[in-house]
Amino acid sequence: LFMGDTINRCKYNCIMAEGISPKMSAKVFMARGEFENELKQVLGDIYLAEDIGADDIIVMGRQGLLCAGPNVQHLEPLVIYYTSLMCKEVFVQNYFTRTFILNDTLKKIRALVEQHQTDPENVKRIRLALSEAAGDIIHL
Repeated sequence: LFMGDTINRCKYNCIMAEGISPKMSAKVFMARGEFENELKQVLGDIYLAEDIGADDIIVMGRQGLLCAGPNVQHLEPLVIYYTSLMCKEVFVQNYFTRTFILNDTLKKIRALVEQHQTDPENVKRIRLALSEAAGDIIHL
């Protein structure tokens, strides 16, 4: 699925913490300042930051979420369900990206098949490419 590049695959991070130091409002994380840049490294592009009550905060990004505060334990089941759903979304995105890449590979193989008369070496290339594509299909 990751074409041998599993180290660089997309991940979804879920961070639950008892607090953030220094304690500040959620609006600070959306203000395009240094605090947003720090979280952006872990959570990706931040699209939501909300205060939950007086002491808790939730920050959501494209690649993860952060729940922090002394009372976030009661949110844990909901956060786990949400994180599970987001991980499945990441998998489906990667899966369809891989199928589009496979589709392009099959188009290239078809072009080689149509030109097999002009270059006899294409037969070897076609066999090798079909074998690799078949392996990819099996893995998918």
